[in-house]
Amino acid sequence: MPKLRGTKKKPRPQDVVGPRLQAHRVQREPPPPSLRERIRHKWWFRTGERIFATFVVFLGIIGGLYGIWGPIWPTSPEIHPHETLNGSSFILPFTIRNTSVAFDMLNVEFTCGVDWVYFTDARGNVGTFTDVAFFNGSYSISAGQMINYPCDASELVKVKSDGSLALRNLPLQLPQPFFAPLTVKKMCVWIGGDYKISGFIPRRFTSVMFQWPAAPMINQWLEGPVHRPGTMSKMDQIMRAAPTETVTCNPEPGGPYILFTGETVKQMLGR
Repeated sequence: MPKLRGTKKKPRPQDVVGPRLQAHRVQREPPPPSLRERIRHKWWFRTGERIFATFVVFLGIIGGLYGIWGPIWPTSPEIHPHETLNGSSFILPFTIRNTSVAFDMLNVEFTCGVDWVYFTDARGNVGTFTDVAFFNGSYSISAGQMINYPCDASELVKVKSDGSLALRNLPLQLPQPFFAPLTVKKMCVWIGGDYKISGFIPRRFTSVMFQWPAAPMINQWLEGPVHRPGTMSKMDQIMRAAPTETVTCNPEPGGPYILFTGETVKQMLGR
């Protein structure tokens, strides 16, 4: 019988291990870390991240407390004129509120500033003076509380027996005599204060300008007035002798001012 020749078995593709398939089995080395990744693993970077996260949480807590109770840091007080039946007086009442809920305002030295005032006497004579300020006592305001503050300028300007006027003891040169009482027709005033936070850190505040009256025939206070079309500055009024209705107060204190501390007179270079 003829011998059967065996057939040669062909290798299957998966049994072939060649250079092409072996190349897929080579493990590539990972790329070197970027500069950003290297920095993120530094101890000082991780510490900074923790500090920043803590700071953000702290700000969130502070914002929440502010929304519920108000500011817990020292702030400038809220100052508003208090309406009176006789707004033409030189005694000007204000309410002052300490808006901080955590810090008291102790021994605040208040300054009452008269930026401009236009007045008449008992016989209809008119007068004006500008840029005067005076200390008006020391007050303390507890956190979150309010006080009534009198800006009393009645002793600032006086009619003397000979008909002359004086700012405290400073005589004014006027062309005609004046007769008491004096009546305010228009004025621009501001309130300032100086104190120390917790008795150590100096702090100063100044209010906006207050105008009385707000408009002709409207005997009310106006807070923070702005110049309107057709109005002029106080100096224009003085130089041109313009009607007082056309004068609008400056938006904020300017200076320099003559500052009275008791009977002492000195110059204060604005606020």
